[in-house]
Amino acid sequence: MATTTTLEAIRDSLITALRAITPASLAQEKFDRSPTRTPLRSWATGDSSCLRKFEIVPTSTPEPVGVHGASETRLHQELTVTIAYPASFVYGDQDIDDMRDVIDADARKVRDALFTGANYPAGAEPVSEPIVGLPDEGEGVWFQEITVLVQRLESMTLG
Repeated sequence: MATTTTLEAIRDSLITALRAITPASLAQEKFDRSPTRTPLRSWATGDSSCLRKFEIVPTSTPEPVGVHGASETRLHQELTVTIAYPASFVYGDQDIDDMRDVIDADARKVRDALFTGANYPAGAEPVSEPIVGLPDEGEGVWFQEITVLVQRLESMTLG
């Protein structure tokens, strides 16, 4: 019987992996999960403490890609990590250029963490290299999104 896992276990493992990243700049400001149950984009708007706060959410429905054994199914599902960067934060001498540099460097580190199989629980792994989108500017805050396609084995309910 193969090891199965859940979306919640994958999310929790990725939260741990992202919190362990040491940023290339402003290293004292670590990555951390958004502190509220409100969606990140709603909470971060207007909150200067949102630097490197993130959320991990499924952005597709689980897609069955085959049965694995008698009681497990193989699923593919996209997860998106969204990271917030307050526009009011001082990033360096060139502010907006430096902010883009910080976001770009962070995106590379997060992409690498999402593509490292050891950052997933047994029964799950990334299927392809994560896709890094262009940062978009919200109201007083920038958001970086990185999407990864994850494969997991899930127990089937046989009734």
